[in-house]
Amino acid sequence: MLSVLLAISCAASNARPAGFGDDFEGYAAGSDGSPTWETTGIEWEVRDGRFVASGKARSFAVCTRQPVGRSVAISAVIQPRKATGTDWKTAGVAIVLDERNYWHFVLVEGPDKAGRRHFVELSEMLDGVWLSQSEPATRLTEAESVNPNFAWELGQTYSISVTLSESEVSGALRSLDGRVLAAKRYKLDNRAVKAGRPALTCGGLEVAFDTVAAHSGQPVPEPEKPKAAFPPFTQAGRVPLPDEPRGRATGFFRVEEHSGRWWVIDPRGRPFFIVGTDHANYRVHWCEKLGYAPYHRNMAARFQGDEAAWAAETAERLLAWGFNALGANHSPSLRGRGLAWMGFVGCGAGFSDVSDLCPKVHWTGFPNVFDPRFPRYCELRARQVCAPHRDDPWLIGHFIDNELEWYGKEHHETSLVDEVFKKPADHTGKQALVAFLKQRYPRVEQLNAAWGTAAASYEAIAAATEPLRHKTEKGRADKLAFLRLIAERYFAITSAAIRKHDPNHMVLGARFAGGFPTGVGEAAGRHCDIFTINCYRWVDLETGLVRDFEADLKKWQAEVKRPFMVTEWSFPALDSGLPCKHGAGQRFDTQDQRAQAFTIFQRLLFATPFMVGSNFFMWVDEPVLGISSTFPEDSNYGLVNEQGVPYEPLVQAAARLHPQVYDIHSGRVPAGGERVAPLGEAPLEPPAVLPGSARAGLVVFEQDGGRWRADNGVLQLIKDRPGGNAFDRVLLAGKELGRFVPVIWQDVGQSLWPQPDAAKIVQATQEPTRLVLDIEFELKPAGGQKVITEVDRAGKFADAARRPGAFKTCYRFYVYPGRPWFGARFLWLENTDARPWDFQGYFHYALSNLAGDASDDEVGGPGVPMYYAADRAVSWFDPKARLHYGIVQGRPGNFDMVFWKDPGGSQHADVRRVVKTRLRPGERYAEPQPTAYVFGAQGGHGKDAWMPIADEVRRCEAVAR
Repeated sequence: MLSVLLAISCAASNARPAGFGDDFEGYAAGSDGSPTWETTGIEWEVRDGRFVASGKARSFAVCTRQPVGRSVAISAVIQPRKATGTDWKTAGVAIVLDERNYWHFVLVEGPDKAGRRHFVELSEMLDGVWLSQSEPATRLTEAESVNPNFAWELGQTYSISVTLSESEVSGALRSLDGRVLAAKRYKLDNRAVKAGRPALTCGGLEVAFDTVAAHSGQPVPEPEKPKAAFPPFTQAGRVPLPDEPRGRATGFFRVEEHSGRWWVIDPRGRPFFIVGTDHANYRVHWCEKLGYAPYHRNMAARFQGDEAAWAAETAERLLAWGFNALGANHSPSLRGRGLAWMGFVGCGAGFSDVSDLCPKVHWTGFPNVFDPRFPRYCELRARQVCAPHRDDPWLIGHFIDNELEWYGKEHHETSLVDEVFKKPADHTGKQALVAFLKQRYPRVEQLNAAWGTAAASYEAIAAATEPLRHKTEKGRADKLAFLRLIAERYFAITSAAIRKHDPNHMVLGARFAGGFPTGVGEAAGRHCDIFTINCYRWVDLETGLVRDFEADLKKWQAEVKRPFMVTEWSFPALDSGLPCKHGAGQRFDTQDQRAQAFTIFQRLLFATPFMVGSNFFMWVDEPVLGISSTFPEDSNYGLVNEQGVPYEPLVQAAARLHPQVYDIHSGRVPAGGERVAPLGEAPLEPPAVLPGSARAGLVVFEQDGGRWRADNGVLQLIKDRPGGNAFDRVLLAGKELGRFVPVIWQDVGQSLWPQPDAAKIVQATQEPTRLVLDIEFELKPAGGQKVITEVDRAGKFADAARRPGAFKTCYRFYVYPGRPWFGARFLWLENTDARPWDFQGYFHYALSNLAGDASDDEVGGPGVPMYYAADRAVSWFDPKARLHYGIVQGRPGNFDMVFWKDPGGSQHADVRRVVKTRLRPGERYAEPQPTAYVFGAQGGHGKDAWMPIADEVRRCEAVAR
């Protein structure tokens, strides 16, 4: 922290020079300016006689040659050269007391998305509150404002200054001939920052500083900073049970395993299970469209600007609801009120702004762990963030990062390594990768033979900026080995830095986003005390189970071999009034359903022997208008809404369940389950054969070469065009619904979703109650015209850098008389290519053309991701024709199902079953698979139109079982 930097002991004030100047001529090239300047970032260096800052994040260079004083001035010649970030950018001069208290006078460039407007500002951070000079409780009188919207220019050189006196603070921007271009002045007639050291500041711009003049008078005494006092740890109302495991009291939190179960051991030596929530923060969530944080505005009005009063009520509520800890991004004002807390360091996400292996675009990026500056950056972050709290017994530990892009931009196991291949030859990560390959394959011919590639030389690999796409299992294994090297360096460097500056507290992992590539968890387990992961999973309210989650947890723990904490999970509900269209988490209709899902998931976490903590996401809802254009989340995640009103079903469920955590985790109380809609209470009847037309009980089938038609009296399934569709047109009572085609998910060094080129019926059987069609599809080696690739946020599809693997596949279709649905089942897939490739899964792809026009077709139902009823059915909907075309499944979990449209308007009918197996040439996959049911329906937008069909299909499947 800056407070650490500013705690440097000083000599007596009369030994100080009255002023200080620096022209940066006496430094070695590349110097960080020390010891004259103490920087809070590593992006500062002397180049050609100037002090250049070029980081994306804001940082300071504090002048250590001047004491903290009440009369402070600093001026500098400044040349803004170019933007290095895309959000707010600033550069100028500052008067800094510590990291939570300073003034700055800066050039400002607005966000790229908002037009990059240029202006100047004089602004204050007071006790961690930004723009405090304008806050009601600390508002200062504006004494002067001259041309604050001055449109400064990149490449131009200016003189910039800020001055603090006992009565006022002022800033000025001048031309080099002394003309005032802009100025601002405030009277210090309220509580404000009234002392500090002179400093330079920059963030998001590359800027050159020169000819600095600084002065600090009326020194403030700087006695040795007293050691922070922390209250002793207690856990009110927690009465330990006689048979609970006891550990050694160390004064700090740690983890131990007792009788096959992991526990956090609290500072007194007693078992502790972390029950936390994220973002319990007075100032969340900023809304770009509103220009303010509506929750904060509401709370500031309710508590008349008294954050302490807000914190007292919030802590009281959390404790009453059974929470015992504060998760990520909580307000420090909540600490010391009976809740343990977790800190956040941000080593990797911060350094990815400086040097990356995967660029930070809309997400976190991934740091260049091979950059020689990375260890120094981690040390700086740990000294700033961790060291001040090393003696706090209420601190559980530090998160290293949150959701780094371990899967790169293409989201498969080796795509982070592919990102490294894209770097230029002088990039240290690219150099490390080339050296790694050379060590394994001294000659490039050996590499080509092992990977199935045709690289001309290692020099050519170094110079190339496209990934070297492996075609063999050996190539994939080598990439995963390099990924393990990345993970080892990342966790070793970050955890060592944290432990150096805070040896008392735990390293709480890197909060993986739902999973991690093979081998990465092993490195995390070696270096972290607790493994942390964010998991938004699917809860089945009918069975009380979290789908496939227990199996995944056990598989992950077998690799990691450390205790786990799930650090984000949530279940929004649509009756909250929020759109819930963006962000993770299974959506439910009501708060009662949401509370049931909460109970099921939380109970499972409590019961898992190697789980030691759970952080619910989160304290308060997101804004109804979303957070920002690049982060548009607008969902009902909160324990409370924007007015601070609790969701009673949810918080009461928490209050009932949380006191049982120690009984459940110890195994004294069974984990149980929540069955809220038991099945099978009424006798299940097989579907009757419904009368259709004069052909009741029959399905008429006609075939003429490569054309066919099936008519069950309600549906017509028609193939009348060349190509790989099973049915070019599906009609309901003569009204067109759309087409149906299988899609195969391949990994050929790039994820591809090709459709077949051709289809033929290999068998048609009229059974007593149905027509059965076996249709064989083929993608020929020269085919693949219809290949789906990754799509970005703008709706642009990635180029197909690889040719899809040729295949044959066979699907079986069941057509029942009089039914508005038919069954589709995958039978087998054969690799007919000359190459091996990864068969990741298959899709039942139903693309709509409702009433003959797809342009107005939209996603059926509420149009939100992970809608709980989509576990039963998904559909396309035409609001004018009131037609649905979609797919239902007989048993929840048979398929992952979501229909969606990308921003470019393309339909994605994703009814998917994951396989993940390697197929060699000529090899066939033929494991038994479940049936999907393709339907048409007439009715309104909601699920009522297709729920009777889903219920009928479920009855049919139950009878079949």
